Amino acid sequence: MQITRQRVRQATIIENTEVCPTCKGTGKVKPPIVIEDEIANALDFLYEKQHEPKVTVVAHPFVYAYLTKGFPSIRMKWSLKYKKNVRIVSNQSSRLMEVHYLNEHGEDIVLWNEPARE
Repeated sequence: MQITRQRVRQATIIENTEVCPTCKGTGKVKPPIVIEDEIANALDFLYEKQHEPKVTVVAHPFVYAYLTKGFPSIRMKWSLKYKKNVRIVSNQSSRLMEVHYLNEHGEDIVLWNEPARE
């Protein structure tokens, strides 16, 4: 008689990257759901803690389409949550998962996890 032990727990390491659509597989990028969470956290910080009256999110066209498609769109859900118009702008020159935030005067808002832009 031989007794074997079977693993019943899930793996603790989960890969959360996708193949980059720009370079067709030579690089990895974050999936859109992660970007959605990062933007939601930033908006929560800006609206709830910083009390910004107006925030514009500048993103790559793919991310823009992901956030604005469907009914209700993610942008619409954020607008209802914060009771403010969440403006999202498409910027063709942005990298795929690069997101910037602008205040009501069009100036960059630097968050805690953003590297400084030149």
